[in-house]
Amino acid sequence: MKNSLIYKILAELINTYNRVMRKIYKYMLKLALVVRDHYCDKKLGVETSECYFHSSNSSASVYKDMHIHRPIPYDKLQKVMDYLRPGQDDVFVDIGCGKGRAIFFTAMQKLKKVIGVELDKMLVDAAKENLKNARFNNTPVEIVHADAAVFDAKDGTIFFMFNPFGPNTVKKVVDNIKKSLAVNPRTIHIAYCNPEYKYLLYTEDWLVLDNRMDDGEISIWRNRDLSIANR
Repeated sequence: MKNSLIYKILAELINTYNRVMRKIYKYMLKLALVVRDHYCDKKLGVETSECYFHSSNSSASVYKDMHIHRPIPYDKLQKVMDYLRPGQDDVFVDIGCGKGRAIFFTAMQKLKKVIGVELDKMLVDAAKENLKNARFNNTPVEIVHADAAVFDAKDGTIFFMFNPFGPNTVKKVVDNIKKSLAVNPRTIHIAYCNPEYKYLLYTEDWLVLDNRMDDGEISIWRNRDLSIANR
């Protein structure tokens, strides 16, 4: 029976049907996320949904490794917040904040401050416009027009990145956070989403991987020991 032509045709039809249904299911999930993100934006009073390609007129970063700006899905942000549970003493810093989705979502909670760091002037302007329209008043929000490689990290307790740039800038950001601990000793966390260059954090002996979530698409790091960080 298995060697008959009819059986082979039926088997292939079943396999094709299963592949098509899996793809349909995958695309339906993506559409559902688009709808959810749209309504989350509306709830916050902001517009952060579109990707952004940095133009040739954009200010070039120190290491010239800026990535396309893509807004992180709100469901991933929720997972980060649920795990870290930031409080009134925390300063949340989104490094490469784009139009500000992560900072506005975080500012719905009660923190000491939320800071967005962005180099591209067009995105900075969009984030500031969103700040004017945002529907919350729980936490002060600051948007800083600066290169992540030179940003002063001494006040941050939670640092967030959604794969905004290449390995050279990631390395410099991590180095700056480490140096800031000598000036202001404290416990910090780094939430690195879509962590393309997470191997750089594994090489830092002052950092420890606190958690991996969402099939490895979110990694949470913390400083291991202040004495190590101050070497």
